[in-house]
Amino acid sequence: MNVLWFKRDLRIEDHDALKKAIKIESILPLYIFEPKLWQQPDMSYRHYVFLQECISELDRSLNALGQKLIIKIGNAVDVLDDLQKRHRIQALWSHQETWNGWTYDRDKAVKHWCESHNISWHEPVQNGVIRLVLLKEIGHAVISDSYGASLLSETLIHYTGESGMEE
Repeated sequence: MNVLWFKRDLRIEDHDALKKAIKIESILPLYIFEPKLWQQPDMSYRHYVFLQECISELDRSLNALGQKLIIKIGNAVDVLDDLQKRHRIQALWSHQETWNGWTYDRDKAVKHWCESHNISWHEPVQNGVIRLVLLKEIGHAVISDSYGASLLSETLIHYTGESGMEE
């Protein structure tokens, strides 16, 4: 089973992760309400009201396609671990999120969890901001992704459009 994790990308139109995931296998559409995210200083009640509206619209859109949005509350790793125990997750799909430090740390923890469970996590880029750092080192280009992994390329950087690393 593929889990399609909706984060801030609460729509089905122009949703690259959704398009790619449904080509492979059935999906479980998931939204995780993360209480610790809502404790961050850049969150407000106005955001929460907007989130409720977007989730309702997303659920209606998915229902029209014969799917139901599954909403879980808690830490993303804990929610995914619970789903893994009940359903065999083969892949996790979501957009690559570029928001704040809290979501960055959360995504590092999810990546570690996916790796420890042999689950591939596909993160198509959703906007012009990409979690990659380009460095020069002794005449070679080194790509270091946001999770600390590195790739070495002599002169040409090949960007795959997902995590920034070739699989």
